[in-house]
Amino acid sequence: MEEREKKWIKDRFRRYYMSHELRPDAVEEREFGYGDWEKKIEARHLAFENAEKLNNFLREMAPLYVSRSTAYYERPGAQPMGNKGWKGSDLVFDLDAEMDVFDRAVFEKVRGDAIRLIEEFLVPEFGVEKKKISLVFSGNRGFHVHVFDERFRMLGREERREIASYLSGIGLDYRNFFTEDSNKKILGPKPDEGGYRGRFARMVIGVLEKEPQRISKIFNEESERRRFIEGIKEGVWSKTRMPNVVERLSEVAKGLPVKSINVDVGVTQDTSKLIRLPGSLHGSTGLIVLPVKDYCMEIEDAIAFEKEGVKVRLKERVDVRIGEGVKGEGGDVVDVPEYLGLYLLLKNKAVLV
Repeated sequence: MEEREKKWIKDRFRRYYMSHELRPDAVEEREFGYGDWEKKIEARHLAFENAEKLNNFLREMAPLYVSRSTAYYERPGAQPMGNKGWKGSDLVFDLDAEMDVFDRAVFEKVRGDAIRLIEEFLVPEFGVEKKKISLVFSGNRGFHVHVFDERFRMLGREERREIASYLSGIGLDYRNFFTEDSNKKILGPKPDEGGYRGRFARMVIGVLEKEPQRISKIFNEESERRRFIEGIKEGVWSKTRMPNVVERLSEVAKGLPVKSINVDVGVTQDTSKLIRLPGSLHGSTGLIVLPVKDYCMEIEDAIAFEKEGVKVRLKERVDVRIGEGVKGEGGDVVDVPEYLGLYLLLKNKAVLV
């Protein structure tokens, strides 16, 4: 990237921080880090006495990436890590998906997984109050779920790893939910059970009611479908003419875990992890790291800049559908809104004209 393009980008980032006040929780107990062109975290062990000093730093430096610790410390600026005086860490999940440029379908899938993590696991199974959970768009390819519940704050790495492994289904085999009694009855989970057993029973019933052919064409028959559902509610899974009952349910079982957190189990277990600061800009997109209210969010909500136009030359074929969107071939010169110009430059898809 040319120096004039770097300057153009940094000027926009500085303009954003000059006009926005970030007010993160427990500023004085958090460690901060930032990065620019070389690495997302070029420096860490930064500490600020209050939000005002943090904001002054952001306005002066206008970093591309800003992160803060999930941990609380007595001396957040101390080095090495052992001297900080660890006071516990928030429980955090990083749900991510692979996409070269923004893909609305993938975005919605990850957002749905984040909501499912909260609604199906954290609230009913872990007993976390919703007011102690924050859902945050990462600014790029996914979402962060922050749990501010003191019951989890002092958990160590191993306990956090177990939670993430459980949620992502590591070691999960739905076939272990079933046994066969002396009368050849297949006994299995009921929908009112907790954990993965109950979740699996409810999922199967849901498929039977909405897409019965996914399991077997035999369930297109109302009577057969009703008989099987009633059996599941009783915990008897052999009330059907369908052979190989347990094996035929393998496709449904694939939807049990929250797949999006598989690759980031390490984020959850790392008690000294630095994670993107809510309200900051993401240096790979120019979009806001945005807290999400009531699960409602469109990608356009994270746009930080006005629609002032800028001319760029595309380096390759692109089709980016954010806001007004841009579509073109390599070599095309296009006039795009400022936020799309930033996005294309930061994604290395275009150059300034």
